Amino acid sequence: MSTENNSGEIIINATMVSKADYAEIYEFVLNEDLCVTECVHVASLANGIVVPIDDYPTTLAKALFELNHVRVNPRVDNTKIITKLTSALTSIGIQVSNPPTQNSMALCFKPLGEISDTVRFYFESDTKCVFLSPTKNFQVVSNG
Repeated sequence: MSTENNSGEIIINATMVSKADYAEIYEFVLNEDLCVTECVHVASLANGIVVPIDDYPTTLAKALFELNHVRVNPRVDNTKIITKLTSALTSIGIQVSNPPTQNSMALCFKPLGEISDTVRFYFESDTKCVFLSPTKNFQVVSNG
């Protein structure tokens, strides 16, 4: 059976959590193991300027991100990767409801469905994403 029409990747758009007065937007490509395989900094959303981050495991080490939205390739079957990400979120207490059907237009702009809470994440040195949820009592504590 060909896997040509199956996608093993998903794109996560996220904002870096910081004290800055401006939002730094990043996009991450995650594979089926929910590891980051590529990363870009969205320098200008209006102009579509993205800058690849070559050494993201080092450059963005210990950075915390807040999930904005998820994108998939609508021309391929994303069921497996969507199921994997949905399972990771539900395992930390995030409720995912109203998932779109495979032929629904919502698959393009809300491929997971509706997410109940804010989701934050970071990735470890092996690029594996660690998702965090307020329902599991995480707190961001300032050292300053």
